[in-house]
Amino acid sequence: MRAQSFFSSDPSEDLALFTRPLPTPDCLSGAVCQGFEFSSRGDRVTGRLLRPTSDEGPLPLILLQHAAGTWRSASPLDTLTARWLESGAAVASVELPLHGERASAKLSERLLGALGSDAAPAVSAPAELDPIARLLRIEFTRQAVADLQRGLDAVARISTLDSRRVAFAGFGVGATVGTLFSALDPRPAAVVLAPPADRAAPTEVAPARYVGEIAPRPLLVLDTGGTPETGAKALFDAAGEPRTLESGDAANSEALLRFLSTHLA
Repeated sequence: MRAQSFFSSDPSEDLALFTRPLPTPDCLSGAVCQGFEFSSRGDRVTGRLLRPTSDEGPLPLILLQHAAGTWRSASPLDTLTARWLESGAAVASVELPLHGERASAKLSERLLGALGSDAAPAVSAPAELDPIARLLRIEFTRQAVADLQRGLDAVARISTLDSRRVAFAGFGVGATVGTLFSALDPRPAAVVLAPPADRAAPTEVAPARYVGEIAPRPLLVLDTGGTPETGAKALFDAAGEPRTLESGDAANSEALLRFLSTHLA
């Protein structure tokens, strides 16, 4: 199954984009911070755009998708983001479905259990997901992929960004949905994936099923732990060329910094 046949956003849906200043706690020191909101499959999605203070553009853009949680609590990646800003790139992130301002008292905790993320360890093996939890994970993934597409549509309208120089970097659950987004959307010229040590995804949204469609764009897979069946090695083995596998702490990976600098130069 090709990604286009299962994941899509409606191009006729009004983006309904608006931007706003961000409060200091949601910003990084030395960055120009901007919040934005847009419509995606009927949801209102929040996002954050960080730009260097010293460069007016046009700037290359890194679309960064965090692990379970929100960009407001992504402190492990703040150091990495700061280094990207110092190199002259802008960094944008969007809020995952059922996270942050989109959280649901009824569904968010159950989703985290179905994801088996660091925020909520898996409550059962993949085959033991009950039908509702399984459908919840599938729909979460479809919504997240559409959100990333629409989020890139939104920030592409900002004149200080260079829409021809875009990369994607995903961590944890962000890498899971980011694999499908990058397979579907041709705009990221280079892709970095640091998949989680979580349960195997349902077949319909399994990253290894779609990762080959990222080729021939360059792919860097970061192995930060996980099982051989569902972790970085399995994703790397299913990917097309050119591909690179590196090990280490994703938030401080020199390989990641070199990779993106090369392909966004």
